[in-house]
Amino acid sequence: GHCTLSTPLIEACVRHNIPLMLAIPGQTPVIILGQEGEARRYRRLALHHTALAKLDEAMRARLAARIVEAKLRGYAVVVRQRYQAGDHVLLANLERAMKSLAQTERLAIVRGWEGWFARQYHRWLGRHTHELADFTQRRHRGEARDPINAMLNYGYALLRQRVGVAVRLAGLDPYLGVLHEANGRHEALVSDIMEPYRRGSAPWRRGSGEAFTAPGVCLPKGGARRQACAVASSQCVCSWRASG
Repeated sequence: GHCTLSTPLIEACVRHNIPLMLAIPGQTPVIILGQEGEARRYRRLALHHTALAKLDEAMRARLAARIVEAKLRGYAVVVRQRYQAGDHVLLANLERAMKSLAQTERLAIVRGWEGWFARQYHRWLGRHTHELADFTQRRHRGEARDPINAMLNYGYALLRQRVGVAVRLAGLDPYLGVLHEANGRHEALVSDIMEPYRRGSAPWRRGSGEAFTAPGVCLPKGGARRQACAVASSQCVCSWRASG
């Protein structure tokens, strides 16, 4: 909701180096700090840039591989929770990807395995949602023409906003990542941190008693849909918070 910050309150925060973050929903947050705090923030930014510049290809690949491995472990949890006959093939592919990630020293290979297994996982998810979600379109443009992808996008958007705030408060550059490239506008570090927690935003449940349109698939309507979106997104955010 709306809130008002008085001038004395802002002055007190600046005087005591208490960070203030102002953000319009969907926009990049702006941080206001006291002079000493601002100096500390610039020092941390400089250290962040220096540390990234010192990484060679092999070191960056290993860091990116750890991010992808954490993401794949999350996928494995979801698959095992909803295991059906034939899912052993997907789990075997996951183990294959994990073994390769543990040995590679090339960033392109890490990204290749991440993309390859994401396609495998989305095909599996499509079968479990009885093809109610078009993950082909999502992969190409991130579009959401169905309720499942819409809820995924909603959860990811909330998670991105929370992670973006945390990264800025930590004094890090949100555009400096290891797995993702900034490309001018993309907050690569935020995307890196999000990856292990994406599976927490799964928007479908079994046996919830809502309006089922296919066996085992729940697509709530109206207010129930909005509530389901909130629950799905909060799981994504809470799993990130719980990790510290």
